[in-house]
Amino acid sequence: MDSRTRIADFWDQALADWVEGKPMTDPDLVRWQASYQGKGVGKVDLRHYPDPIVGDIRGIQHEPRVVILGLNPGIGYDDLQSKNGVWAKRIAKQGYTYCLERSPAADPKSWDAFHGGKSKYWVKAIGFTRRWLNDPTASIHDILNFELYPWHSFGVNGKMQPPADLIRKYIWDAVREMQLKEVFAFGKEWFKIANELDLERIALYGPDGEDLPGSSKKAHWRLGLYRISPNQVLVVSSQAGYSGPPGEDRIIVLREVLSSLYR
Repeated sequence: MDSRTRIADFWDQALADWVEGKPMTDPDLVRWQASYQGKGVGKVDLRHYPDPIVGDIRGIQHEPRVVILGLNPGIGYDDLQSKNGVWAKRIAKQGYTYCLERSPAADPKSWDAFHGGKSKYWVKAIGFTRRWLNDPTASIHDILNFELYPWHSFGVNGKMQPPADLIRKYIWDAVREMQLKEVFAFGKEWFKIANELDLERIALYGPDGEDLPGSSKKAHWRLGLYRISPNQVLVVSSQAGYSGPPGEDRIIVLREVLSSLYR
């Protein structure tokens, strides 16, 4: 069994158990959940299902063209992600990784009906994907998104330190199997994970590193490049107060940095 299938099967079972109200006993999930202890608005939200993956990890309908590693799924909503929510009911019927219409971008009809407007995160993620691929038609279906910490919270106000062995087992093994030249991780927490996974650091830019090309060297942007394999690079990007994908001007800089590396 390949890693993508193994990971998909694991989360299908975990979400099936959640739907049925079974207590979480899997040792890996227990350790993972305990690796962040937010308080107040940052408290872990257990009313809504954990959401570790968005996208077709099985590659049944869409083979991902971009892999994005985020921090956590953010705010959960009763009308979508509680046991009686629209997406939760859909997952219960189809299975977690077989159900692809469970995100604001993949199911805008349900999202808009309850919340109105588009998800800022997914607008930026899709915009990044279109620019990176130079394809204005690219969509949510071209993205495979993994979360460092799979449970919801309104905010993040504590250390998020999932054990590296779990990240390797449930994210990294799948990433390494994919035929993608670059993998993108957004958020400063991924610098620590890259080190704990013993990835070779190729370059570091911004604070504590080299100056970035052009005017971006004045911005509070930290960029790390790590070798996953001879043909695959991890790009870790962190901006002050922001853990999403870089905008258009910084994509230009990123292309220049990677072009220099490949030369």
